Amino acid sequence: MSNTTTLFRKGLSSLLNSAIINILAKSTGTERVVELLKENFTFTAAQIAKSFQDSYSYALIAISAGLVSPEQQRNFWQKFISSSVENEFSQHIEQDYLQPFIQLQDLSIAEFRQIAVEQCNLLARQTLFQADNVLFTEAELASIISEIGTFAITDLVLKLMQTQSSLDKRLVAFFKYRELLGNAILFFLYERLRKEPRFEKTLAALQREDLLLDVREIKSIVQTTKAKLNKAIATEQIS
Repeated sequence: MSNTTTLFRKGLSSLLNSAIINILAKSTGTERVVELLKENFTFTAAQIAKSFQDSYSYALIAISAGLVSPEQQRNFWQKFISSSVENEFSQHIEQDYLQPFIQLQDLSIAEFRQIAVEQCNLLARQTLFQADNVLFTEAELASIISEIGTFAITDLVLKLMQTQSSLDKRLVAFFKYRELLGNAILFFLYERLRKEPRFEKTLAALQREDLLLDVREIKSIVQTTKAKLNKAIATEQIS
């Protein structure tokens, strides 16, 4: 199985919350889930590839925007950032990723900014994702909903990137830090697909059959789990 195919599967699995679908489908059978996907998720592989490609480019531009020095950011955003969504993501880079990464790696922030911005701008022009203009097969749809484990995709994308370019080791480490690159791509992929009627219909169909939790329910479960984990850690530390 190619890195691109694996990447599509993991990315779509993440967007469809397929780990949750897989659990809920046990009482119904995965056949029904696949049937619903065939009826509603009528994207071709080429269309999904284009969505991944666009999301990859947006992600790198947004990361680059977040890396420029604060005094340069306004001009950079006006030149390269075309939407509030990209702007929103970029504004988290400095505090959530760059500053802690620089401290962890003990790097010169000015030097790293320059190298990383230059490489990100070049990498954003790469074409990594291409596929045939055919619908997904039943087997491929089944693999999407049965995907389990982590949805980290940074390593898969880096392998594709490194087939075309030589990457600075510091930038590779930065992309991997807190799964920055993968998170950025999934962020823009979701923003792109959520406006697609076919994607909305797919989620609605799964929810009608109680095969997908409402987003608010998912957030509630996550918060509850975090609270329990924090309590367990605190108890362990006290004891």
